[in-house]
Amino acid sequence: MIRRVVAAWIALALAYVGAVLVTQRVDPFLARPILDGLAPPPLYRWVEPPPAFAATNQQPASGRFVFSRARGSYDPTLGSGAEVFSTTDFQISLAFASRAIAPAPGATAITVTVDPGAPSADTTLPPGYQIAGNVVHVAATYRPGGGGVSSLDRASLLTLSYPIVVPDGFANVLLYSADGKRWTALESTDHPAQQSVLGTIHALGYFAVGQAAGSGSPAGSGAPTKRVPGWLLPLLVVMTIAVALLAVWARRRHEPPRQPPPPDGNDRASDPGEV
Repeated sequence: MIRRVVAAWIALALAYVGAVLVTQRVDPFLARPILDGLAPPPLYRWVEPPPAFAATNQQPASGRFVFSRARGSYDPTLGSGAEVFSTTDFQISLAFASRAIAPAPGATAITVTVDPGAPSADTTLPPGYQIAGNVVHVAATYRPGGGGVSSLDRASLLTLSYPIVVPDGFANVLLYSADGKRWTALESTDHPAQQSVLGTIHALGYFAVGQAAGSGSPAGSGAPTKRVPGWLLPLLVVMTIAVALLAVWARRRHEPPRQPPPPDGNDRASDPGEV
């Protein structure tokens, strides 16, 4: 009985690890604990909510993050280190690659600020797209000195949450703008189950989620969007558990039958005459 329980726990552990490894190959932001990955996303926080959401809306969180020499995340000769930053409401996450921000003479730290805002009425968007949710301004400044950072030496990742205010089947893509007015689409991966878009960024500036009917990319943008189905992670978990349990069952089936223990050498045949 104990062996069966241990085997079952081992199978479940292998299933979990297998699910994480497989989903990581699909998308690194899916490789999270199962309980977190299957939980419904929290309500979206708007800077300027539509009337239907105004009563329950909470203001989104801004963020201030630091690469510093004291923390070992900034090297005066190499630049910034690999870091992942998220706002407290998890609507914005930044994953900087190592050396994404170049060093600057005399600088010992880099401050990154993330500020959500409302979309401007004066914008030029890719054909067929509208901004869903907030616009996020991401900026970085060297300390001391105060020089700003515009481009990144190495591509990094940005994840933005978006609200569900339209029927399923709409495509979502990460948009970028240097001035908050003229927008272009970036190569992105849409996660409808988590209501978020993951995109590759090469510069800092303004970012938003663009939403349009259908799938694919806006005309002429050259930046396709991929959709990761919400049922993918649960399916992978179930399949991995089934394979692991089948392997345990097959191994136990081919094990030789357990032999009874040999008799104790101290045992003696009973003597009918012995009292």
